Amino acid sequence: NSIISDNYTDHNGGGVSIAYNSLPYFENCLIENNIITINGRGAGIYFEESSGTVNNCQILGNQNQGENTAGGGGVALWISEVFLNNSIINGNSTNLEGGGLYLRQSSEIIISNSEISENIALKGGGIYYFESTSLNITNSQILNNDATASHGGGIYAGYSIGGVTIDSTIFAGNHATSKGGGLYLLE
Repeated sequence: NSIISDNYTDHNGGGVSIAYNSLPYFENCLIENNIITINGRGAGIYFEESSGTVNNCQILGNQNQGENTAGGGGVALWISEVFLNNSIINGNSTNLEGGGLYLRQSSEIIISNSEISENIALKGGGIYYFESTSLNITNSQILNNDATASHGGGIYAGYSIGGVTIDSTIFAGNHATSKGGGLYLLE
């Protein structure tokens, strides 16, 4: 029952930054309105070389205002593994990639019974998954996300090391300026 709200940083993790073999467990939390002001990843939560669980949480309205490495308005993973369950990632934004979620460098995520909605990025409005190991989504909703200058309104998945598995998931109302309003896959 924790609230992490209205914090800011110049670089990684506007709300929370987790690094180097940490094993956090977030439950019944609200992470909202956190900001990255210069360059960094994960305005809400940033995972680096760590494994974690996010259960029954809301990650809302976080902003990554950086220009060069602005990945992940809501949550960013860098060489990390995360289990996201029964959670909402809504209304987050970034100036580059992954408005809701950003995964790079051999990261893995399992998303279950969750909603990724109304997030905004230049590429990968809801989720940006690039050069990573595994993206697994089950019984979830990818709704009304926007890629304002490129591909993948709902999800952008490119050059993955592993696979993309999507089961019993609804894609609706997503928009991309170029290709893949709901889902863009590049292998």
